[in-house]
Amino acid sequence: MKRYALLLLFPILICCQQQPKTVQDQSVEKDSIITTPARRTDTIAQIQNPAPLAEIKNLYATVTSRLTRKTLDSTTRKYNCSNERIGTITYYTDRGKLAIIKHIYNEHDHFSATDIYYVADGNLYFAYRNAVTWEFVSGEAAEGSTKDNITEQRTYIAGKKAILCLEKKYEKFSNSEANPRAADMESKEVNCKSVQPLITDFNLLVAFRNKKKHDCLVN
Repeated sequence: MKRYALLLLFPILICCQQQPKTVQDQSVEKDSIITTPARRTDTIAQIQNPAPLAEIKNLYATVTSRLTRKTLDSTTRKYNCSNERIGTITYYTDRGKLAIIKHIYNEHDHFSATDIYYVADGNLYFAYRNAVTWEFVSGEAAEGSTKDNITEQRTYIAGKKAILCLEKKYEKFSNSEANPRAADMESKEVNCKSVQPLITDFNLLVAFRNKKKHDCLVN
């Protein structure tokens, strides 16, 4: 597997036990809810949905604070689907209630992703995804030069509907010392799609938590 599974990030989730934030963790927190400067698109969304977004911010701030203070409990499940998909799922609980699910996985050799789900009273209110595909740089395969195509998505959810969706896309080259820093890049507001696929994946991870066999994550 390529090296991306080692990109353990997040506050937004980290391993079996809580660990210091990685660069990606800092990027997620900075660009998500708390530390991002207000942008015009965010302001418009807040006007249209003031209560839900304010509640999401408060929930996120609270759970992130507890994660930083290492007051959340965690358990980890690992799976391997015939080496075609390999993943690690970490469940974070706050006073016995599920608060965060972080899912890190690889599919075959050219794709890896980290999905993070924020939960309150069993309901999904914020989701983050960092997906990476890689390829050899055209004309430089013999030298082993590769390009990572990275997409970050942030989805704010209220009443099982997406109320704000942000996205950033960028590339990183293995032979370059001038690659962009994710934390320095602005997300763009995009049209929200149906949130049902997110909820379906979230429910699958919740169900997997208490299964006796953890050999493969399947519907």
